[in-house]
Amino acid sequence: MAVFTLFTLGLGVTSIFITKTFNACVQTMEYSNQQMRITDYISRDLTSATSVQLASNGDITMTLPGYYASNGRPHDPGITNNAVSYGSPDVIVRYYRQNNNLYRSCSSPPSGKNIAQDISDMSMSVSGLGHSIDTRVSFTPRFQWNNKANTNRLNTITSTTLMRNQRVYITP
Repeated sequence: MAVFTLFTLGLGVTSIFITKTFNACVQTMEYSNQQMRITDYISRDLTSATSVQLASNGDITMTLPGYYASNGRPHDPGITNNAVSYGSPDVIVRYYRQNNNLYRSCSSPPSGKNIAQDISDMSMSVSGLGHSIDTRVSFTPRFQWNNKANTNRLNTITSTTLMRNQRVYITP
């Protein structure tokens, strides 16, 4: 009877540890997906932006060319003052943090899409003489060991995006 009790106790403890490890792995994969989504969204918008404004709280607002008319059809590009123009109206895109979530709002159509959760820190800075933006996003880990500094470092993603359009220089 004692052997059976010991075996059952060991099986129960093992299943608890396996469940916790599985949940931690799932959370890590979710953070990785969110990190890729953040870098994809921001990089895509920055490469097309004609102007960018960075706020001190980490928010970023950019102006994108209006590639599409209100009916959904693409504008034919033209050249105005030695620069490609797609017509109007321009699209204003804003990334902002609210309650540890990262949102992307767009002026056309108006929206506020939640693209990431559990964000503990977000910062953007200008580099490359005003031609690129460094993005750094940290996530709050749900499962962590005693070394919290190391855990935060492992849950941080950084990226540098080179802006390619002729643009108004970035204003920090």
